[in-house]
Amino acid sequence: MKRILTHAVLVLLSAGPILSQNQDNFSFLLAKARELKNNGQYDEAALTYRQALFLQKESVQPLVGLGEVAVAERKWKLAQTWFRQALALEPNNSTASDYFNNNPKLDKHLAEGESFLRSADLAAARKRFERALAMNGQSLAALKGLGKVAFETEEWRKFGDYFRRVQQIAPDDPDAAYYLDNPRLRSRLSLGDSLLALNKLKNAKSAYEGALLMDRRNLRALNGLGRIYRRMRDWETSKKWFVKALKVDPRNKDTNHFLLNGPNPEVEPVVAEAQQLQAERRFEDANKKYERAIRLYAGALPAFRGLGQIALEQQDWGATKKWFKKLLEVQPLDLEAKYGLGVAYRETGKTSSLIMKRKQFGNSEDHLESVLAQDSTYRDVVYQRALLERWRGNWESALTLGHRQLSLTPNHSRALVGLFKLHRLVFNNMGASEFAAWAQASPGEWVDFMLAEKKRRENKFAAADSAYEALLAKTSRLQQPIYLALLRSKVQQEDEAQAGRYFRRALANANSERDLAFLFEDSKYIMTDPELNFYRGLKLASHKRAFFAQFWTRRNPVPAARVNMRVLEHYRRLVYAEQNYWFDKVRSHANDADRAGALTFPRIYGLNEEFNDKGLMYIRHGEPNETAITHNQLVSNESWHYYSRADRPKLIFHFMIERTTAGNNWRLVPFLSDVAMIADRLGWDPLMDQIFLTRSQSFESPFSGNNGQAVRQSSQLNRLADKSREEVKFAMSRDFHTWDEKLSDLSLPFFISGFRGSGKKTSLELYFAVPVEELAGGKSREFREALLEHGAGLYGLGWKPNDHAVDQTYLLPGDSSQVHHGYFMKKYAFSVAPGKQRLAFYTRDLKNQKLGTRSLDVEAPDLSKGQFAMSDLLLAYDVAPREIDSPFIKGDVSFIPNPSKTYRLSQPIFVFYEVYDLVRDQRGDCAFEIEIKMTQLKRKKSGLGRFLPGGKRKKSIALNERRQSKSTESVEFTSFDVSKLQEGDYELAVAITDISSGESVTRTIGVVLAGK
Repeated sequence: MKRILTHAVLVLLSAGPILSQNQDNFSFLLAKARELKNNGQYDEAALTYRQALFLQKESVQPLVGLGEVAVAERKWKLAQTWFRQALALEPNNSTASDYFNNNPKLDKHLAEGESFLRSADLAAARKRFERALAMNGQSLAALKGLGKVAFETEEWRKFGDYFRRVQQIAPDDPDAAYYLDNPRLRSRLSLGDSLLALNKLKNAKSAYEGALLMDRRNLRALNGLGRIYRRMRDWETSKKWFVKALKVDPRNKDTNHFLLNGPNPEVEPVVAEAQQLQAERRFEDANKKYERAIRLYAGALPAFRGLGQIALEQQDWGATKKWFKKLLEVQPLDLEAKYGLGVAYRETGKTSSLIMKRKQFGNSEDHLESVLAQDSTYRDVVYQRALLERWRGNWESALTLGHRQLSLTPNHSRALVGLFKLHRLVFNNMGASEFAAWAQASPGEWVDFMLAEKKRRENKFAAADSAYEALLAKTSRLQQPIYLALLRSKVQQEDEAQAGRYFRRALANANSERDLAFLFEDSKYIMTDPELNFYRGLKLASHKRAFFAQFWTRRNPVPAARVNMRVLEHYRRLVYAEQNYWFDKVRSHANDADRAGALTFPRIYGLNEEFNDKGLMYIRHGEPNETAITHNQLVSNESWHYYSRADRPKLIFHFMIERTTAGNNWRLVPFLSDVAMIADRLGWDPLMDQIFLTRSQSFESPFSGNNGQAVRQSSQLNRLADKSREEVKFAMSRDFHTWDEKLSDLSLPFFISGFRGSGKKTSLELYFAVPVEELAGGKSREFREALLEHGAGLYGLGWKPNDHAVDQTYLLPGDSSQVHHGYFMKKYAFSVAPGKQRLAFYTRDLKNQKLGTRSLDVEAPDLSKGQFAMSDLLLAYDVAPREIDSPFIKGDVSFIPNPSKTYRLSQPIFVFYEVYDLVRDQRGDCAFEIEIKMTQLKRKKSGLGRFLPGGKRKKSIALNERRQSKSTESVEFTSFDVSKLQEGDYELAVAITDISSGESVTRTIGVVLAGK
């Protein structure tokens, strides 16, 4: 028969396409099957019905026929299966529904079972009910009948099983509720609870076990046994009973409460403290607290959860698996544990061998799909599932899932940025023709953006910018990446003003988590671990936006400029890295040239998914001063040398591509051991030079067995590895700005003076100068013209801007209104509260590629009313009656400031200051004394001064004056001759003494005296 069936199936498969097109054949098969059934040829009838079902899979008639054949053969379970499938297609089918609802044989068995039960013939009743249950496995009457029989025979386990099945089918069935809450069971449960409350654990255990004999799925008894062993701190046994309880009801409040709350009162405060440390991102301390909680009680589930959360945050995939597996053992429906395991298995699978990769990816899929089945809106689980397909290389599936995540959670920042990155990966991994076909088949704003990106990368900037602007008008959620793309485009076009404009728009637009996420993606490459922790600890979007404003201002070498120079340089580097250092494949231990793991990296290093190690170093530090490549058929190698400078030590980095790796996977290595490679880098580092010398000597007699030389080589390599480790650690936690080589420095002599402002504010005045000689390029060149952009800004704690001003001046030769004593002069004044401030200012010659910038901390003096005080000192070349168009005015006079603080001996010194809150005498007048001292601090090395006309020169002078005033405030200008003093550095001190109060105050400033 088996051979006949097989042959028939093969015939059916071969004839299937023909039969499926012929309704007559289907009708013929049905008629033939009915004939065979009526003749008692059940096997042949069943085969013929299956053939008909193969032709029309959605047809009810073959299913009903198969059910009838199964009934005839008394194959009740099989009959149920076919009839249920028929009802699924046609709920009102009379034959199928009659089998379950109006089945005379079934009704007969049930009626006989009830009759035997009433007459106490329990064995006969059981047989009838079992026959009825065989015919319909969902029959409530049969299940309840068998449950009653088991109750009478005290077969408690069977009794409980039958009535539990009744409750699963009909949760509100009164008979099931009555029997499961019967007096015997209830008394045992109450006894167990009472004994547990009295801490009589052994007796309570017996009571609960007795209850389980009556109902093995009784939650109260299962929880009771779990509580007993929990109180005994026997976690493994306690866990066994609670797990059984969760299988009955995974969401039972009592079970979960007992699992989550340990028996030791010391555990809860330890866990609470750990959770607070975790919220503060003090992960190491939090881990210690969680581990202590587990030592106090091995079943401290909140500690399992916390340790899993921290491991997931820190990308410690082994620990993530360990703790979430423990959590899942006792809470099988826990979404967070499944989510974490799904992510962890995917990430470890990426770097595994082919067989292990399939297994790990399979585990990841199982966990993520389980989360999706429970709650598809949980966190970004659909996006995490998309990433699994991304690493499987299924780009279209990954994109489909990414869009699905976004439809479920439109404002989810990681989902939006993730989908953006998926599109970029597709763009980078597809060939030109494949990308064109994909773009044509997938129209929409995402593809429009990638097409604009394609134009930008092809340097078709006008077309790209136009496409970006057109897309801006159509989309809201892609505004931020468009602004940042336009920023890249303008940087590539060297349009600083427009690039700065788009950066400011991106920063101002960052009002939501999704927009902030795009800023983070571009900024993360130069972040430090403390900055990363601080940023992730911020909750409000406004605080995160302020973080980015300060993040970039702190790094800006010209904080007061219109455009953030560091931002422009960063995006220039990003563009270059995208073009030259892109690598989005797996970075595993197997393809790491540093196999020994000598180098260590900060956590921020792990966030990179787009660049090789060259790219990361380039984005942080820019173009190296020197590079070296040794042509070698075995291994690709390159070294970068950054020269030492004022803000950065010398740095040397070595890169290699592992022999077994293809593509652009350049990785850092601690040192080069090949003598030919070292030879190409001689002079970079003394230690490398020593290694070269040692290696060269050893090559003279390679078989000499000189152990001392081998030890020396090993020691040198270890020292070089240690040095390289420190340099890489330093480099990966710093970033430095670099200027265009054509840009030259401008010196900016300056001084800052504080005067009383309005209210309780201080007027902080900055005076700085630009040497016109430097604008001209030196004495040998004639100054022609300059377009000076200059500005100043005042900042508070964390570079928070308080005030800012920028303007431009067009400077021509011989412009006596703006150039004095060889300097272009500039003043900025700020009204600020007293205290510490950070001041930044600059001048930039836009025509001649010159820049001068300064940044310093200053103290704004407290000159508020009510206390005797004086302003800072203001130095001047000259003072004259007030001129209306003069930019430098004090009171009734105009003056020419001297930011250089340098005077020739033949020039008089003018000093300006203000005195406040003098005390009136009995007549209402004010009087004060002025003492001015010039004291030499450092004499010029040349001692020729004493031989010059006028005899021996002085090292100090002192002037004293007495003034009277009708006002409590006085504006003072003093000038004095310094022609008798020696050249050198001096301190100018002005002391004011109030005659009426006797109080004194002194201000000082440095002055340099030069020759005549």
